[in-house]
Amino acid sequence: MTHVRRRGAPAAGFTLIELMVVMAIIGILASIAIPATTRMTLRSRAAERSTVMVAVERAVEDVILQGGGVPNGLFLGNWNPAFPLSTSRRPFLRGVPGWKDLALVIEGDTYYSYFFVATDPGALGGGGQQSLVVASQGDLDADGVASTAVWTYVGRGNAFQLDPLNPPVPPPGQEDLVTF
Repeated sequence: MTHVRRRGAPAAGFTLIELMVVMAIIGILASIAIPATTRMTLRSRAAERSTVMVAVERAVEDVILQGGGVPNGLFLGNWNPAFPLSTSRRPFLRGVPGWKDLALVIEGDTYYSYFFVATDPGALGGGGQQSLVVASQGDLDADGVASTAVWTYVGRGNAFQLDPLNPPVPPPGQEDLVTF
């Protein structure tokens, strides 16, 4: 059966101009949506950092409270997972020295590497108060520049509090929106 076009009836299909206008609209929407989606993805991955750093602080505090002080005056958990940094998740190893003593549960792999050191100058024969430093490094955007966060705590009675003389870098909840 053949299709016969009636006189005066519009042609079926789209013109080249109509298709080009639709493609331009799609291109504009994509140019807005793709960078926004990338930023949201990086920000959601970066949210891991503050959650884990707070959990490390609490876990170290528990060890110190249960043991009556910083074990041997110095309690250290070296970078975990070990370097090099990566844009993908890496397994957090529970059995490495320092980390195995913490009642810390990290579900799944992590984007950042974490470090902590707790000191008690009094236990080492000096004076001063207990301190704790929790740090993290990562490179989620693969630009070769490590994004580092360092939070310093001081002992206040039976707990740690953020050191007012050494404010956190970046402040908790304000992740580095440039280097991730």
